Amino acid sequence: MDKNEAKYLLQSYRPNGKDAEDPHFEDALALTQNDPEMQGWFSRQQGISLALDKKLQEIPVPKDLKAKILSGKMERDNPRHWSLGHTLAAAAIILILLTPVAYYANLFQPSGPRTYAAMKLDMGTYLSRFFVLEMQSENMDEIQSYLSTKHGFTDFKVPETLSNYPGIGCQMIDWHQQSIALICFVVDDEVVHLFIMDADEFNDEPDSLIPEFEQVNRWATYAWTEEPKSYLVSTLGDEAFLKRVLKPKRPF
Repeated sequence: MDKNEAKYLLQSYRPNGKDAEDPHFEDALALTQNDPEMQGWFSRQQGISLALDKKLQEIPVPKDLKAKILSGKMERDNPRHWSLGHTLAAAAIILILLTPVAYYANLFQPSGPRTYAAMKLDMGTYLSRFFVLEMQSENMDEIQSYLSTKHGFTDFKVPETLSNYPGIGCQMIDWHQQSIALICFVVDDEVVHLFIMDADEFNDEPDSLIPEFEQVNRWATYAWTEEPKSYLVSTLGDEAFLKRVLKPKRPF
């Protein structure tokens, strides 16, 4: 890792040591500790981040903001009368969001071996970073058609219980040169992620048609296989939430 790569990554490092234990920053931080020039740059960068964070904290967050963002129906209040504080906050949000999106959308790398267990860990890491959905739509027919025509990804079945909810969009992820489709849904103001991959790519994929629960770090997951695909559903909601959404007592 050179200085430019370290700077690019550390722009998304949160102040006050919030990311100190994140292994993704380990090499960049080590380079900084041994380079006076990098130490000065990093100190200034953290000062900017703290100032932006403080400015953002001064802006009240509407209670229904999350639901409006997910529904794609944001409404503007007095759009022609933004205060300086709102303008700075908007600029801060853009600055904070763009760097991690660009970095992780283009440079996401597998951290473990090519196993189903490692894939679940890596997908949790992927979701924990900002990522861009290459196609946005609430309509599941449009999402499936896009995956088929754009990526040749077919022969998969979205659980009926999940397809009843509006979609957000989809993304194809390259993991160990294997294509994994990601489809996102809005369920009761929570985002639910459905990963779909070829079942024959693994030796340790779930062999049950009935979804099996596993807590993977902070992600609640259900996994199952229905040839020719394996499926993984992941959300920050708890097991009870996923059970209510998927009703996993029978095959889909």
